[in-house]
Amino acid sequence: MALFLGIDGGGSKTECMVGDETSVLGWAGSNSSKIARVGEEAAGAALREGVERACAAAGVAASQISRTCIGVAGASQADAVAAIRRLLGEIVAGEIEVVGDMEVAHHAAFDGGAGVVVISGTGSIAYGRNQQGETARAGGLAPAIGDPGSGEWIGRMAIELVLLASEHGHSPAMLNAVLKAWKLEDLQELARVLRASPAPDFAVLFPIIAVSADPIARRVLARAGRELSLLAADVLGSLWPLPAPVEVAMYGGVLENSPEVRDAFGADLCDRHPEARVAPGKRRPAEGALLMARKAAAAKGSPEAASA
Repeated sequence: MALFLGIDGGGSKTECMVGDETSVLGWAGSNSSKIARVGEEAAGAALREGVERACAAAGVAASQISRTCIGVAGASQADAVAAIRRLLGEIVAGEIEVVGDMEVAHHAAFDGGAGVVVISGTGSIAYGRNQQGETARAGGLAPAIGDPGSGEWIGRMAIELVLLASEHGHSPAMLNAVLKAWKLEDLQELARVLRASPAPDFAVLFPIIAVSADPIARRVLARAGRELSLLAADVLGSLWPLPAPVEVAMYGGVLENSPEVRDAFGADLCDRHPEARVAPGKRRPAEGALLMARKAAAAKGSPEAASA
């Protein structure tokens, strides 16, 4: 029996799935394995924890894995890919494929077929494939210059509006929530943190913004949905220049946990592209990575795949 491993290595968490040729045998989660965010040591620890827990749930050893596929942000950067492959090589046996996080999400949603995925977690991206196999993407840039509608972007936008309100003599409830989240005393200390290098972790503010009744939070979440709609619209326009029914799948912690972002995204995208059919992704991205590992083994004609 061949064993495969699929991993979704996100900016806030890592998900691992172990399976055979037909079934998911075990699943586990761990902390972020995004090297650019947490560093190599922490990323390696998160990968090891997630893989070993998933293998334990499946009742197998990591040394029995015949092929692994991992989806990560920044897969176009050769040094990051090499580091991820090296870290995983210390944990699992078999071949290791490193692809973009949007690719494993797309496979989870459409199993290699046509459609568009929109991901909003720590970062954001839209990625699509049409019936001719052509692909297009929008977003997925560094947080400081892109990733509109992401958790990072939402945190930054909320801070900007909080500071603007404070300059005009207002003290929005969001200000106290931000100070508490970052363990700060007052507005002056907040200003010092914002000027510091490296920049603070804006994405950690998303959970408090998502549940806040403050008008600033509501405005930022609604705008985030519209920003994500623009990313999706760019991809739809590139791949389907003529109106056509297209499935659009939503992924990522922001879209999963904020009804305001989801509603604004769906409403704005349907105004722009009435033919789009928006829904949550039907599988977890880690399962998409698992499917890709199986397919790659089968395409290579490995002895493991041949016995399936």
